[in-house]
Amino acid sequence: MKFLNIKILIPAILILIVAGALIWHFSHRVEHVSFAQVDKLNTDNITNQIKSKLTGDVLDVQSASNGYITGAWVALKVSPQSDASFESESKKIFASLFTIPGLDFVEISFIERPAPYKYGYGELFTALSTHSAFKDSEPLANCGYYWSWNKGKPYYKGKDPFGKVEQAPPIKQGEKKVFLTFDDGPFPLYSLLLADLVRHYGHATFFLVGKMLEVRPYVGKILQDWGIEIGYHSEDHFNFNKLDNLKAKEEITLETTTFKDAGLDMSNIKWFRPPGGDLDSQKENLVKDLGLKVAWWNVNTADYRKETTREQIASSYLSGLKDGNVFLGHQGLLKTIQALDVVLPIMKSKGYGFESL
Repeated sequence: MKFLNIKILIPAILILIVAGALIWHFSHRVEHVSFAQVDKLNTDNITNQIKSKLTGDVLDVQSASNGYITGAWVALKVSPQSDASFESESKKIFASLFTIPGLDFVEISFIERPAPYKYGYGELFTALSTHSAFKDSEPLANCGYYWSWNKGKPYYKGKDPFGKVEQAPPIKQGEKKVFLTFDDGPFPLYSLLLADLVRHYGHATFFLVGKMLEVRPYVGKILQDWGIEIGYHSEDHFNFNKLDNLKAKEEITLETTTFKDAGLDMSNIKWFRPPGGDLDSQKENLVKDLGLKVAWWNVNTADYRKETTREQIASSYLSGLKDGNVFLGHQGLLKTIQALDVVLPIMKSKGYGFESL
């Protein structure tokens, strides 16, 4: 048996190595994404105008845009008052802020003590309205939603200030699809901006924390109106593997009550996303016994990490683009909204549609 000529063999091996490296590089390459258009959406000017119009003890002012709508959240420190006082003050704030050009919606939080529990801001009263729906001569319930903790039990009333909105068309036959999922929330401002951005391209699933929905129950209804699927994420966001079966079951049954109190359509709420992804086989069986399906993921964008940049989030979406993949993201992050603002049209141009689970 003759051995191959070493002078031929070595170059051939090198060529194969280089070719393999090039194939790997281009199959895993994520095209360069530019955030120039996103950076043009800077709302610092709106934030400064809002601050100039507010009086009293202002805890926080945030404004942001998703390229379609611009919103703001205002948090004010107050002492307990009657609901009538809060309604009157909300109307004055809306009337003042909606004179700012380009501001589409505002949420107001009246807070007694900041963050008395893990997932909340200590609200006594929250209100939401839009520039187009607000009428100074109308009761608050006629031009937006409001929620109160003042009567010992949370309740809310009002009507959707966004009115009728168009939903994205369903996935076309033969179109590749991926699943966008977002945990936690609803957060003020960002949950609605994220949902509005997604609904222009397709559908998604938002996993809500009961304690957070209690303070913003109207967000749940708006999400459903926009074609966003809602899933369970437990009442208190506890690690399920650290709970006994009774407490784990209670976390889901309590959230069911929260969903019903928020007036959500329960017929299509069928998924459970374990907080932190922690769910042993025993707890998984418990979830299934309650008639729910466990929602896992196979592409983690790691947007919840403080050090993760919007560029890295964008890269995770584009490099994980494969028919049937389920992406994990989170609701309360401007960097996630900015990343999706850039990558959703790219993903769409590659022939992908976006569906709920």
